[in-house]
Amino acid sequence: MSATAVADAGRQADGVAASTEEQITGYVREVEFEACARCSILAGRQYRTNEGFLRHPNCLCTHKPIISGQPAPVVQDPYEMFNELPEDQQDRLYTKAGAQAIRDGADIFQVVNSRRGMSETVSGSLVTTEGMSRSRGRYRGAAGRIMERNNVRGARMMPEEIYKRANGNQRLINQQLERYGYTLPGGQQGEGVIAPSRSGWYGDPAGERRLRTY
Repeated sequence: MSATAVADAGRQADGVAASTEEQITGYVREVEFEACARCSILAGRQYRTNEGFLRHPNCLCTHKPIISGQPAPVVQDPYEMFNELPEDQQDRLYTKAGAQAIRDGADIFQVVNSRRGMSETVSGSLVTTEGMSRSRGRYRGAAGRIMERNNVRGARMMPEEIYKRANGNQRLINQQLERYGYTLPGGQQGEGVIAPSRSGWYGDPAGERRLRTY
């Protein structure tokens, strides 16, 4: 039986067990060790149901039921998962520049999500539209607002571009990671720094576990 089939069987078993329990309050995403970057940042997220569980081919993530009156599912922290990986695996899963940015203090969610809007300019620079959305002339995305406060104009550079232009200057790297909205004032938090109360993350850095809904 393939690893995916085993994971599917586990999901089905969890679903059957949950369907017989009246006190299910939600589900927590459990992420496989060495999961892809996109899955890793969803570790510990809480969902109201296990229906429509979006996953990519060969994904081994599962949903664990949250049952009232029973011990809470183990909560995974994206940063702990990242730090448990050897450096070469971090580079492989998060890209070399992305992994280095996280090691340099950048927010793992900003780094990973930035790849969704990545493109290359005519001059060969790597930029992203992630976090740069506007509404009525104002930035809606967090990165855009941060760049605006820092008087940064133009496209949002990708971590790859920041490291290339800094040419090993760590002071400049740190400055640019902040200016382009990768390193955030709140530091690195497993539930995310931006709007954590709406993140759906189940748990917190202090170890207290509580159910968060959207």
